Amino acid sequence: MRAVPTLRTHIIRNPIQQAESLMLLRGRRGWWGKWIWRAAVAISIFAFIWPILAGYTSRFYNELNGAVGALAVINFFVFIKVVMSTLSTANQSIIRERTGRTFELLQLTGISHWRFVLGKWAGVMKAMLRDYVWLWFLRVGMLMWASAQMGLHEVNWEARHSSVLSDVVINWDGLLLIAVLLLVFGFLELGFSAAIGIFIGMFRWSHRAGAWVSVIARIGVAVAITMFVLLVGHLFEELGGRTAISDGVRVAAATSLSSLFANGIVSAAFYFDSYTPYANQVNVLIGHLISMMLYTGLTIGTLRLATMVAVRQGINNSSGYEDVRKRKVDRITALSPAKALTTTVAPPSFTPTLNEGTSNIFDLPNADTVRVELYQYHRNVSQLHLRLMSDQDVLYAQFSGVAYMDVPSRWVGADFRVGTQAELQAALQANGIHLNSLMSQGVRLFMAQAGDKTVRIIAARAQLLDELPNRA
Repeated sequence: MRAVPTLRTHIIRNPIQQAESLMLLRGRRGWWGKWIWRAAVAISIFAFIWPILAGYTSRFYNELNGAVGALAVINFFVFIKVVMSTLSTANQSIIRERTGRTFELLQLTGISHWRFVLGKWAGVMKAMLRDYVWLWFLRVGMLMWASAQMGLHEVNWEARHSSVLSDVVINWDGLLLIAVLLLVFGFLELGFSAAIGIFIGMFRWSHRAGAWVSVIARIGVAVAITMFVLLVGHLFEELGGRTAISDGVRVAAATSLSSLFANGIVSAAFYFDSYTPYANQVNVLIGHLISMMLYTGLTIGTLRLATMVAVRQGINNSSGYEDVRKRKVDRITALSPAKALTTTVAPPSFTPTLNEGTSNIFDLPNADTVRVELYQYHRNVSQLHLRLMSDQDVLYAQFSGVAYMDVPSRWVGADFRVGTQAELQAALQANGIHLNSLMSQGVRLFMAQAGDKTVRIIAARAQLLDELPNRA
């Protein structure tokens, strides 16, 4: 019973999923999102009804062959297009958070890493679903006319060329099974490609680099599994003889491995023809089921890896995983287990007077030339650390009780001032922040100028430290 609330919480009612779906839906209103996509679908529909339009002409057989060939070519390019679009869209959904300076805001919302990753994943899947429906229609249509083509191949040459649409016999039972299998494979491919794009996007790639790394990772996973299976099969044959692996096992293995590349479309045609080496369709079905399990396992594993990286990146750890961060530990602490468990807090070197309108609150010489870097943020204690670097020294600005921050990763200028109450209220209203009566009495708005951008931090306290607290 807990699966239903979890599905509703993490996917259906996930605010990340809803925001991502809305963002991608608005992106379709461009030129490609509307007219080119509609033109491509129109061409696909025309290729599908082509044999029907020429059904009672003397060239029906040739038109049927042309339609099957055209649909095969369209299938090839559409499959590549939708997979690469899924990988790129999922990848950009994470990179967009970094370039838009909204990744730090997500750290302040308290959202769990699972809700973040699953929300992005579900949002991408929802946005790309229409492309996979289009691909499924193309595949089923191509195989339907391929079944008709196979039926006409069984008659003699003269009768074949004089056939019309009413002479066509389609294996509807095989087509129904194929339609269900390809529907499942399409959904699994969508989920797997979206998961890879999300995982790769969690790392700091540029726009193009992240997309291409996602494509290489998608192909590399299938190639790595295939090479592993071939190597194990070769070693098994060397140890057990050439007859150690039966033909049924070979068929199931070949079907499952090819499905990782072609998504089941190549091997699906064998459900039509019972006069091939694949006559035992049970082995083909077993191969497809194995491939489905591989898709599912790889998707779950990739999403788990993405959540682990999300925790490392600072997204709230609310599921019990330990957020481990690498830190430098001095030799005395490292050699003393008892001291390693304690937390020593460095005393503040300077606690400024935070009166309204106070400028250069840290009393820094030449504050306008100090280089500032977003060093770290501890969500569990709402504490932000900025590294202040000048030619004379390196100091750290500590903001405690952080309720909001709009901070670039690096800038020049540490002339922080305390904003007025009017500026604080305007910042709260502009960002939809609601504070209780206790917090509203203690927070302040800290502001600094980073070129054309204004840095804003809403926090309770600000201190200047010579060194950071040791949380080893």
